[in-house]
Amino acid sequence: MVVETLSQAEWDDICATIGFYNVFRQQSFVSTYSNCYKLGVEYYIVRDKTKNYTLLGCFTKENTIVIPNYFMFNPFWVNRNLGNVSVNNSLKLLLEYLKKSFINITLRLPVDFDDIRPFLWQGFQSTLKYTYVKKVTRLDYHKNIRRILKKDSKAYTFSIIEWNSEIEERLVPELLHIKFRKSSVPEVISSFRHLCQSGEMLIFAGFLDGVMVAFDLVLEDSYESKAYMFFISKSYNHYQSGFPAFLYDYVFKKMKERGIEKVDLYGANIPEIAMFKSKFNPELENFYEVNYSRNRTLFQTIWIKLRRLVNFTLAFANGF
Repeated sequence: MVVETLSQAEWDDICATIGFYNVFRQQSFVSTYSNCYKLGVEYYIVRDKTKNYTLLGCFTKENTIVIPNYFMFNPFWVNRNLGNVSVNNSLKLLLEYLKKSFINITLRLPVDFDDIRPFLWQGFQSTLKYTYVKKVTRLDYHKNIRRILKKDSKAYTFSIIEWNSEIEERLVPELLHIKFRKSSVPEVISSFRHLCQSGEMLIFAGFLDGVMVAFDLVLEDSYESKAYMFFISKSYNHYQSGFPAFLYDYVFKKMKERGIEKVDLYGANIPEIAMFKSKFNPELENFYEVNYSRNRTLFQTIWIKLRRLVNFTLAFANGF
């Protein structure tokens, strides 16, 4: 069992062979983030002569592995058919390899990966996070949402639109409002623009008298019949009319028409947003973000040794 780096072509071939398809591992998606954020891309595999054990794709900047933003997950695959022992051994090899190459490592693991012990055993720290996933095959909502949707919505119109300057202009203050760094806003907008223009991301917009009230940016993953609600703009003075509920309902229905089964709503970690999104009766799912710092690990090792030395010195001074 060995760790190897892969070229883009080798990565694509192996992913196709094992049937590992999702939007986060596709070359077009990866290239968008690599170019917009000026990041390197690395692909790793753990395998022997006959079997593939683990695959990982990640973005790099100098001697660190980074996550560009909180919208995406690392393309990460483990061969569960080989059992826990083989999987854990392969992860041990991979993580040891990464720790020798990078000073800091941050990975966002997919929702379906829940055994992070191999990461903890290698000195990684973990953060448990949550997300809401709505099954659009069942459009059942909380009674408050159902009540809103019974209202007359003829004043509003909804459609899927193309990227335009108004979208770009409205994104700047809204990204700053939700605490994106000012320096990162151009990168975020550039990535959204590229994803929309490539057809990987859809823009759902709602209008009142021909004026756009709000819009929703949704990444479509046709490989896994799943979509990701990357960003929804503020409705400002239209909350009382129930506009957000109408827009969400429109998105769910359109995604269902397009063959999508689930929509990841994000926002489950922020109380006010989580309360609103929970009214669409999504399922609460969790995922892990793991990070490793060589300096932190070195400091912890030194601290432990110093504590042991102090305890031994005190014990010796007291005659054991």
